Amino acid sequence: MAYGNSNPLKTLAKDFRKDQIQILDDWMDANTASIGMTNGSISAEIIREQNLAILDDLIALTESGDIEDVSGPAFMSILDGLAQVARVRSDAQMPISTFGHSLASLKQVLLKHKHRNGNGDVEALFPLIDYLVFGTIEHFLNAREDFIKDVLDTALDGIVTIDEKGTVQTFNKVSEEMFGYGGDEVIGKNIKMLMPPPYSDEHDSYLANYMRTGQGKILGSRREVQGRRKDGTVFPVELGVREIGKGAGRMYSGVVRDLTEIKHAQEEMDRMAATLNAIGTSQGMIEFETDGTIINANENFLRVMGYDLSEIQGQHHSILVEAAYQESPEYRQFWDDLRAGNFQAGEFMRISKSGAEIWIQAAYNPILDADGKPIKIVKNAVDITEKKVAALKLKAQTARQAQDIVELSTPVISVWQDVLVLPLIGTLDSRRTQECMEMTLIRLSEANARVLIIDITGVPTVDTMVANHLIRLAASVRLMGGRCVLTGISPATAMTIVGLGLDLAMLNTRSTLAEGLKLAIDIASQSNE
Repeated sequence: MAYGNSNPLKTLAKDFRKDQIQILDDWMDANTASIGMTNGSISAEIIREQNLAILDDLIALTESGDIEDVSGPAFMSILDGLAQVARVRSDAQMPISTFGHSLASLKQVLLKHKHRNGNGDVEALFPLIDYLVFGTIEHFLNAREDFIKDVLDTALDGIVTIDEKGTVQTFNKVSEEMFGYGGDEVIGKNIKMLMPPPYSDEHDSYLANYMRTGQGKILGSRREVQGRRKDGTVFPVELGVREIGKGAGRMYSGVVRDLTEIKHAQEEMDRMAATLNAIGTSQGMIEFETDGTIINANENFLRVMGYDLSEIQGQHHSILVEAAYQESPEYRQFWDDLRAGNFQAGEFMRISKSGAEIWIQAAYNPILDADGKPIKIVKNAVDITEKKVAALKLKAQTARQAQDIVELSTPVISVWQDVLVLPLIGTLDSRRTQECMEMTLIRLSEANARVLIIDITGVPTVDTMVANHLIRLAASVRLMGGRCVLTGISPATAMTIVGLGLDLAMLNTRSTLAEGLKLAIDIASQSNE
């Protein structure tokens, strides 16, 4: 397991050394005289120098290069160095809680590394940490029992010690929280009270057999078993047991780790993996660096876009979009938003290798690191080209049908050479009147007509805005060299038109369509003479 340019163990060692210098200096201010130790006496200055020497050795180990083998001697030296720091402080009667914090820091580094890598390789480190815990506890048992509780209560895992009969001797805070018992409810009782059958039924005979033969299957290893809480619920635990005493004083210490959350997390990861696999089977997937560089793509995406992976890997996403869009502010903003960690989804038009337009329904998902910073972009996409093309065709057909309906409802009819009639029927609003104007002027130009009759007999009411449009239509016809005849005017419409205060000289009017036709034919005949 290589750490690359960032070695968390090196960072841990340096941060730990900085903290310890301050702790040692504070301690020396209060302990300038010689300190009584289990193996003699020594000055506070020498204690400080010994601690700093060990801490410097730890940093040197981490600076020597990446620690590839976490079960090798380099990492073991780091663990032993931390243990030696703790033992020197124990002998000097210094508070041991700082050692517990160093263990906590180390485990946090490893847990973060596991989360970052998304695999279980780092679990190989936990037995080594347990070795450090067991070794230190054994040292304290042989030296000063009054510091044992401090060590146990700073651990991140449950730690239980028992004697050769299985009677609980110590039960730390994490164990209390894990099993739901107070320490006074467990200490002095048989350890099997924390086990469901068949573990509780087998424990006494297992322990007796080990005492008789010296052979035990679980000692020195870790295995998954089940624990039983005070309320009777059973939960998965990982258990490691080590013998920490010999002969009549033989004792055993167990490190217990609650696997409930880990199991749930693994189940969730399995579900997510299954979901991603299903998505990968049915959808196109492509990964990008945060700058838009293509990292990888699955077969579905490559098939739709017509590329081989080698043709797009290392290229920018812009090869998949139109040239005009590449240079647009919208495209720059699109990637700025993704780099900021903002999710993007919708329908997008992309360009295949052959130059064909491909429509996709896609979601661009920024993937964040532990600090919430985007580290890459993953896109899931479905090809909707056929659906989109069909929708566009339908939209065009619908628009054409709407135009046809307008034309049918307001037909421009050629009734005589050079004479067109626009019979308006039904309610007129500003939009329909505007459409009639545009269509009529086009028809007038195509037919090269001289006279346009606008018949509004079938229009129940004409408001000021519609009347204004009709006058504008008459003026437009006049500009095109024609004449306009308005027929079927009701008294109310006449008042509305007069109320506009417009020049009506360009407008000829008749009360009926028949009279308007007669006038139009006369005008057309005179124009042709």
